Amino acid sequence: MLGVSSGAGLGAALAIISGLAAVWSAFLPLCAFAGAGLTLAAVFALASHKGSPSVYGLIISGVIVSSIAGSLLMFVVAVAPVEGLHTILWWMLGNLEPDSKAMLAAASCVIAVSVALVWSMAPELNALTLGTEAAHYVGVRTSSVALAGLALATLMTGAAVSMAGLIGFVGLIVPHVIRRAVGPDHRILIPASVLAGGAFLSACDAVGRTIMAPVEIPVGVVTALCGGPFFLAVLRRKKTGWIE
Repeated sequence: MLGVSSGAGLGAALAIISGLAAVWSAFLPLCAFAGAGLTLAAVFALASHKGSPSVYGLIISGVIVSSIAGSLLMFVVAVAPVEGLHTILWWMLGNLEPDSKAMLAAASCVIAVSVALVWSMAPELNALTLGTEAAHYVGVRTSSVALAGLALATLMTGAAVSMAGLIGFVGLIVPHVIRRAVGPDHRILIPASVLAGGAFLSACDAVGRTIMAPVEIPVGVVTALCGGPFFLAVLRRKKTGWIE
């Protein structure tokens, strides 16, 4: 929604086409992480043009920035040399085989710390589900919580995308399903979503590796094939209260 993945993809593509990734493999995840951070900064700056950003302002700004980053990414793909084109496309489709164990460990630490911090914010997030005004009256600093949540979400997304590429729909499918199963309490919902998201992605990767063996289907293709029908089902059943 906020274009963080698109920004990370653009950063990774620039690292590949510029040759930085060939000089040192760690440049690819680092550039992807930087792209994610710069994208969120741009989205937040646009949404905060006239005071504190609203949810709708963030979403609209995210769509705009994501479209720009996606267009620039397509331009990079169009002008990329043949030797770099395959690397860019493969990375965009998702890959769970990181080149650097050190970078994987660093990304894991970033994600683990971010998840712990988000989980510590569960009471405030529960209050925000009542609306910003109601949360304010129960003592929640809504602007600070929103900014912290966005920053932590960017850290997690940037770290994950920098290592695995653009794997879509996992963060949209899993929370909907888990919320339906365990309820809206973020103290339970956050760790449950983390575990279920990892399990879902591992299952999709296993399917991609085996269903047409020895040909491997990128995991991002499998998650996209799952995500499309899922949201069609959500749209059809929304009027009956399937999602809350």
